[in-house]
Amino acid sequence: MANIKNVVLISTRPEENNRQLVNELVNKDVEVLSCPLTKITALDDYAQFDHQLSKLHAYQHLIFISTNAVKFFMQRVKLNLVALPSTLIVSAIGPTTKKMLQKNLHLAVHCPKDTYDSENLIKLNIFHDLTGQKILIVRGKGGREALKQLLEQNGASVHYAECYQRNYLHIDLAGLKKRVEKFSHRYFLITSLESAKKFKRDVNEKDSWLNNSFCLVNHESITQELGGLFKKIVKLRSLKSDLIEKELLHSDVH
Repeated sequence: MANIKNVVLISTRPEENNRQLVNELVNKDVEVLSCPLTKITALDDYAQFDHQLSKLHAYQHLIFISTNAVKFFMQRVKLNLVALPSTLIVSAIGPTTKKMLQKNLHLAVHCPKDTYDSENLIKLNIFHDLTGQKILIVRGKGGREALKQLLEQNGASVHYAECYQRNYLHIDLAGLKKRVEKFSHRYFLITSLESAKKFKRDVNEKDSWLNNSFCLVNHESITQELGGLFKKIVKLRSLKSDLIEKELLHSDVH
């Protein structure tokens, strides 16, 4: 186990997610530094999204990629007084998104059991035969295409309903190095492929200290993108705070 107060987690997720993580961590001996690589904001124009909301009855499935997708979706639903068709089958990539949907919509929400990603969502029985069915994926602008491709392979017609945008931010790695030098064990948390690409572009030859740091990710594509930058990259089964904390304090990398 790592020495008490020797562990720092540098979370590159949006500020709101970082605040939630700090609140959920049970062991306060882990220092969390918020260093967002992205800032989530509303769209400049919701005409297209609002039009899609008015056509929800044309879809059989509604899939939410993140809690941000739920947040901005609900804002527009309430503003436009939209009633969800009772026939819609609603799904979420992860448990936190599922919980948020259940709280707001008061209906059954499907979600993978253990590993929370597109590849495991598609394994649910509700997606086995999608011939002739239409699916709407609620997400931010841009992102991975894997889920859409998998659903189309099962016969579905898939469309995106994009309801927020990401602005990519710069991390001062030189300044960050000074802030974390006192910690024996340094972890980065990077959970977006686009953020990983931005982070990699910001790294230069002066940032060799990253080779003595670890990185927690939630998808193999991020592992591949960041390969060689860190001492070790650990892929998490999910982004639940207890699993993150377990990795920080009990990992065999110590």
